[in-house]
Amino acid sequence: MLENNIFWIVRCIIATAIEWTVFGFLIDGISERKRSKTLLNISVLFSVCISVFIKNISRDININLAAYILMGLIIYSINYRTPKLECIFISLLYWVMAVGLDIAGTGIVVFINDIRDMSVLNTDIFYNLEIMVISKPFLILLSPIVKTLKIDISIRKKDFLLLSIPIVANVAGITFIFGYILKDRNINSLDQIFTLTISTAFLFSNVALMGIIARIMKEEKIRSEYEIIKEKINAQHKYYLSMKESQDKIKRLYHDMNNHIMCIQNIYGENEQANRYIRDIKKKIEDCRYTIDSGNMILDIILKEKKDICDKNNIDIIIDINFSNCDFIDSADVCSIFSNMLDNAIEACMKIDYKDKKRKIVLRGTTVKKMFVIRCENTKVNNIKSIGGRLVTDKKDSFVHGIGIHSIKSSVENYDGNVEIISDEDIFRMLIYIPLC
Repeated sequence: MLENNIFWIVRCIIATAIEWTVFGFLIDGISERKRSKTLLNISVLFSVCISVFIKNISRDININLAAYILMGLIIYSINYRTPKLECIFISLLYWVMAVGLDIAGTGIVVFINDIRDMSVLNTDIFYNLEIMVISKPFLILLSPIVKTLKIDISIRKKDFLLLSIPIVANVAGITFIFGYILKDRNINSLDQIFTLTISTAFLFSNVALMGIIARIMKEEKIRSEYEIIKEKINAQHKYYLSMKESQDKIKRLYHDMNNHIMCIQNIYGENEQANRYIRDIKKKIEDCRYTIDSGNMILDIILKEKKDICDKNNIDIIIDINFSNCDFIDSADVCSIFSNMLDNAIEACMKIDYKDKKRKIVLRGTTVKKMFVIRCENTKVNNIKSIGGRLVTDKKDSFVHGIGIHSIKSSVENYDGNVEIISDEDIFRMLIYIPLC
């Protein structure tokens, strides 16, 4: 009897430790921690101890489930920067999934072992071990699956209310199963089949629920990306349009100033002091002129602005582009393509210590066989990988960083174009192909 009690406690500790460890890994993979890793580990260990204590004083699954959800919410709220609504949702979802797997495991064990007396599940250590061996591996796989999919949890209130309905239904189902089907009583073959069917249905229900949530999260992220891209393009477009208006005024002023200077020269004649003063004024006016001529006014402004940034940060930039054949490209897309492309190149160069390695950007654009080809390459030191067609860098905010590239691709696709990215050890290249009308 003593050996059975010891085995029961050990089995309880192992199962509970697995549940809380997976929960800790799961939330750590999808949320930003605000406390130390040590505090998180202490919180998980404390929850394991409390859960083991609760399991040994109460076999009521509903009480246990409520306690787990509450403790999960507390751990989540204390250790992570996550809205309370999302803390509740994730804790509720995880523990419903964990208990659902236990139910599925129980149904399988009942069916395989042809159990007639359900009370043995509360006393037989081997049946409980079988349940743990069947259910816990699936739970352990949950964390790496979520991390691999990189599910970004961001739930709107409307989505939360809709997703809560199937979760509440799962909780009600758990209450029904453990309160009626699996209570201490003798069952027949029909009950066994019913138990297995319901348990399996719970398993697939939880898997389907996870799939639905993952899909909603993905669609929400795509929607957010689209909104950010749209806002960024509009902001860039407005900025460069205002710059264009200013440049038009400067051009008119430049023309007027030249006329005024000619008049002053005619009035003063060959006065050396006046001529020297006029030469100084001319030089200052020339310095204000845009020396880049790509054939597109908006593009000239963008290139001049980025060139000034490069000059201030010891970045060598070479620009060779004739954009005169691309007047069919909307000015908003011109802003999106070139400003984002050069911003990324400048940012990569800024990470280079210019004393050890050269900072360099080369931008070229030309027509090749009815295609306008843009080639931008820059030196770099950071590692860049491609996972599932998405670029992953060493930046902390990879979501915001990726918006620039998504914005470029979105604009290029408006003209049936294509974006190709090549990353070597020291050079990053972006090639853009746009069919000419």
